[in-house]
Amino acid sequence: MTRSILAALAAVTLALTACADASTTNPSAGIDHPTAADAAILTISTDGGFVAPQTTFTRTPSFALYGDGTLVVPGAQTEIYPGPALPSLIARTIDEDGVQAILREALDAGLDRDGDYSDLGQMGIADASTTRFELTIDGTTHVVTAYALGMDAQQPGQPDDVWMMRQHLLALFTRLGALDWLPSGSLGSERPYDALAARLLVGPYQPDDILPQRATAWPLAEPLSTFGEPAKVLGDGWRCGVLDGDAWTAVAALAAEANQLTPWVSDGRRWAITFRPLLPNEHGCGGPG
Repeated sequence: MTRSILAALAAVTLALTACADASTTNPSAGIDHPTAADAAILTISTDGGFVAPQTTFTRTPSFALYGDGTLVVPGAQTEIYPGPALPSLIARTIDEDGVQAILREALDAGLDRDGDYSDLGQMGIADASTTRFELTIDGTTHVVTAYALGMDAQQPGQPDDVWMMRQHLLALFTRLGALDWLPSGSLGSERPYDALAARLLVGPYQPDDILPQRATAWPLAEPLSTFGEPAKVLGDGWRCGVLDGDAWTAVAALAAEANQLTPWVSDGRRWAITFRPLLPNEHGCGGPG
């Protein structure tokens, strides 16, 4: 009888142990994250600051990692003025080992929670930008923000936990700027990012008398005067719209040969166009979504 009881207890213990093991995250399975090509895992972007509206319009994330392992970052920026009409974006592929390494760094930095770490104590900084970290894991998206990140000598009145978190965020930002620490072989080679669509900001053309430019004919049937929708935040005459498919292919080929001051001629008028290639999770004239 005693042996039967002991055997039963042993069986229950084994069953409970098996259940506990089954309910515990398997380290080999890694951190759960989106896997779709148009689903962002981790993005780092910049909002605000004392810049022209057109600059805000063309900003792209400094780091954008997607579910299929595609990473998109800004490419080399030319110092020649006027610069290219199309902003430089670089894509590369990161395998799952590399993605997991990045996610561990993000979790170590504290991105598995929501929070704003902009309290600079008694120091006032005007017209700086806000850095936004957005991480999606385990089916939940967390957003962490920090105003004037990088200006981080601890100031009188600044809470210790805010100062420490800003150090973690700045370290993560710096670490993600150079990925040579990823597991060997996990990082693919660089290639130009081939956007499937772009949003265009269209407005009145202001010629530069010192740097006259050769005009480019707008190749689509729809004139620029009715393209997209009014972008009233920029004032009268400004419009924003999105091109994709064959229309974007046709315009992109011309934009690749144009610069920021190129006049685009449509219906006998000259127009200025600011181009913003869309990332996989971006739609319309807004942002991600």
